[in-house]
Amino acid sequence: MLRNIYVYIKYITIGSDELNIIKQNLDKEVNLFIPDDIEEIDFEDSLVITDVPENEFKMQAEACGKDSCEVKAAGFNTKPGEGYSYVCQTLDMGISYYRLVYARLTGEPFVVAETKNLLIREMTTKDLPELYAVYSTLEDCRYIEQLYDYDKELEFTKNYIKNMYGFFEYGLWLVFEKKSGKLIGRAGIENREIDGVTCCEIGYLIRRDMQHKGYAYEACQAILEYASDELGIQEMFAVIDKTNEPSRKLAQKLGFELYAQTDGGPDLYKFVFG
Repeated sequence: MLRNIYVYIKYITIGSDELNIIKQNLDKEVNLFIPDDIEEIDFEDSLVITDVPENEFKMQAEACGKDSCEVKAAGFNTKPGEGYSYVCQTLDMGISYYRLVYARLTGEPFVVAETKNLLIREMTTKDLPELYAVYSTLEDCRYIEQLYDYDKELEFTKNYIKNMYGFFEYGLWLVFEKKSGKLIGRAGIENREIDGVTCCEIGYLIRRDMQHKGYAYEACQAILEYASDELGIQEMFAVIDKTNEPSRKLAQKLGFELYAQTDGGPDLYKFVFG
């Protein structure tokens, strides 16, 4: 888990205004440090933002007796080809972005949102057994597409993590109840072609025994907020079967409005961010 952010700048002048912005965006769990020397950096649970090219930075770390393999760093205005997978053009990226970068560099699942009752995070292949348990409570729900057999689902999940999370930075995430730590469902953002254009579609499901607690609404509210504030998404669709009254009511409660109806097919609802 990310505990510290170090801004280690050697070649670029940064103003106090930029540093104040990043300080304002931090939360109580993350500390900000502005080291003058690499020896001051503790790499454990830390992300380093630096204008030093990656190879040079790792050489400096090794010269100080630090293990460069533990380095989790992003470039700050570094040039393409200087080694970093992530490069920040400004320090005003927000704590959510820095958490995402750290998660990508460590291979940890990124925590998308935390609400009063729920934690929403990316899935891993280790979550599959619990995910099957969730779907087993919904076997008689005709609105839900069931999982593949295990080997096929495992391969699908690996590709999904790489291509959806890795490229789009969104997808269907896992929803956990904080009180019990139990996986209770999925919710997130998928891509769907509408009117010949690839659009963002919200999706959600909650295991049978955890329904009617307001969890789907709570999760979707958090996802809409994340979509707007962190991803810059301007509109979201919900595709709902005409007979799925609970999903229709949920979409309308979230602020979705009827966009289009089809003959015999699902209805489309649309949410426009204000």
